[in-house]
Amino acid sequence: MLYRLIILFVFFTSCLENTQTLPGSTGSNSEIIFVVDDSLWDRFTEKHVRNIFSREIPGIGKSESSFRVIQINASEFGSLLRTHKNVVLISNDTTFKISNDVWATNQIVGHIGCNNVDFFIENCNTLFNIFYNNELSTLRRKLSENANLDYSNTLAQVFGIEAIIPAEYFLSIDSPSLKLFSYNPPKKEVIKHILFTSIPYTDNNLIDSIIVNTNRITSKILEGPSKESYVILEPDFYPELYNGSYRTLWKLHNGFMGGPIIIKPYVLDNRIILAIALVFSPQSLKRGHIKEFEAIL
Repeated sequence: MLYRLIILFVFFTSCLENTQTLPGSTGSNSEIIFVVDDSLWDRFTEKHVRNIFSREIPGIGKSESSFRVIQINASEFGSLLRTHKNVVLISNDTTFKISNDVWATNQIVGHIGCNNVDFFIENCNTLFNIFYNNELSTLRRKLSENANLDYSNTLAQVFGIEAIIPAEYFLSIDSPSLKLFSYNPPKKEVIKHILFTSIPYTDNNLIDSIIVNTNRITSKILEGPSKESYVILEPDFYPELYNGSYRTLWKLHNGFMGGPIIIKPYVLDNRIILAIALVFSPQSLKRGHIKEFEAIL
């Protein structure tokens, strides 16, 4: 009996030590390593993987992929790559399994079989959503560590919604019906605005109401550097609903500025809360800004 207790103690101690000694995950949340031999990748899986995981981010006006796909052979999957945040193992069977913290902490490892096309595509889409939502959750946690709690509390009290406003933003317009938070550092070519307001709820087409009210609001409060210049939605780029928010482009009327904008509606009783976030950053990719807005809203 004593011998068995010793064995059990050693076993559980060993398990605990293994858990505690896992290294932290490496790499970016926007990258996914696919472990699959070249022959299977080239013959079958690459086109489906890229169609799903490298799909374009909607509503930014330029081609940017949702994730960066990195393919390696099993023989190349050494200790350095095993600690990556996002790993997918592809095998020629019907396996589908998702595990956390296999070789590192804060890691997601998917194992997908590919000997059935429909099965493979369905599970790739499931895994895409898991990676996508995990990236947003991770980003939201990081933003929360440096958020202005007073701003968040104000939004909760005035509009009844939960949103994170990073400390780098300042409250540039503060009225009972509208809050505008801005980021406009003097030595960077980037401007970001996040505004919250309330509009009446109607039974009419929601997107048409959003377009009209967004143009009405932004044209009044977001003015350009020249006379009679102001922000409006790009009329030739119809908003696309994606992951709970409308994506489109904004432009400067009587000006030459523009960029992506996302609009998230919150339907509360007899009113709609509009959370509108836009960025002007001509020299950078837009993926990071859009992901930040999604995490904030």
